[in-house]
Amino acid sequence: MQDRLLKIGILFVIFLIAWALQAVFGKHRSKKQTNMENNGSTVAKMPSGGAFILLALGIIAFVFVNIFMFIFLTVAPPEAIEEAGGMAMLCEGLGVFILLICIFGFYSIRANMIAFDREKVTVCKAFRADQVILWETVGSIDMQDHLCILYDRNRKVLLRVNAQVENYARFCQTAKERVESMGGQVKW
Repeated sequence: MQDRLLKIGILFVIFLIAWALQAVFGKHRSKKQTNMENNGSTVAKMPSGGAFILLALGIIAFVFVNIFMFIFLTVAPPEAIEEAGGMAMLCEGLGVFILLICIFGFYSIRANMIAFDREKVTVCKAFRADQVILWETVGSIDMQDHLCILYDRNRKVLLRVNAQVENYARFCQTAKERVESMGGQVKW
């Protein structure tokens, strides 16, 4: 029973931290997203709840490592601290590394987006140059239940858009209209 309560308590703390991070940083839009919206493009991106949970896990791991380090340094005798000095620094470094990896993952998830209008689709990914796909280059679209795939004239995949992104229905409608007007195929 206590194990179950402990697991529920840990999950509650993770979601509480993720909720607090979402409340503080959730409304923030990047400069790139704001510029694209001001230029008349519609932005489609994945919901960022998972990114905030990842960041919360990194923060919790970092805090736990520091709590255990503090307890070890205050309770252990001086001889034990001298013996475990290198190991303590390794643990502290591991906590910082986990936090940095989670921050990197948070940024990577939040930076991925698609901006589209009646002329082009701009694919933005973290740490990469933006890819611009003109609607004239799209030869066909394959619309499945939860996926929209854009192909060029040689049936090479240009872009896959998952149904979980915001503005998915609007993207599919725009893609269908533009590709049909250019003489391309739309497969449902």
